[in-house]
Parts: sequence; structure tokens; C-alpha cells
Amino acid sequence: MPLYLPFPVRLARRQHQRVLRGTKAQPITYTVPDQFFGEPGRRSRAYAEYFGNFFSFSPTTPGAYRAERAGHEDEYLYTYGQLVTIIKKSPL
Repeated sequence: MPLYLPFPVRLARRQHQRVLRGTKAQPITYTVPDQFFGEPGRRSRAYAEYFGNFFSFSPTTPGAYRAERAGHEDEYLYTYGQLVTIIKKSPL
């Protein structure tokens, strides 16, 4: 059953926005969204479009990787090459 409110409701949402301009000296060959489609394998970094910089990768155990960048840390767990779990250890 849909929610019915007898009065108008104003919803407000604040979201920060950043504008980044520049050129990367290093080529971008792997990005954070690529992680959703397969393991990083031997890659040691991924470009994060949101931050405009690279995350560094390090394998922790077989099928598990830690991604770190300036105080942000995440863990990505894979089974048979498919992403099954993301553990956010820093604020979203």
C-alpha cells in the first residue's frame, strides 16, 4: 500500500560536489568499477574517479585484496574470480 500524507512534504538532500581538472602523468589502465567485474590479479592500483586519484592494492590472502588511499581502506573478497563481499573500513 503506498504511503499517503495529507500535506506536502519537502525533501532536502545535501551532497557535496567536487570539480577536478588536470592531467594524470600515469596511464589509467584499471579503475575502481573494474573491481566489480573481476579480481585485480597482479594490478597494484586502481583509479578512483570520485577522488580523482589512485587506490593502491595489495593482496592479503588468496581472493582477498586491500585497497588504500589517503585514510580510506576497503577490502574486496572474491570467490572464483567473482566479487562476493566489500568491507568498508572507512566512511563512505
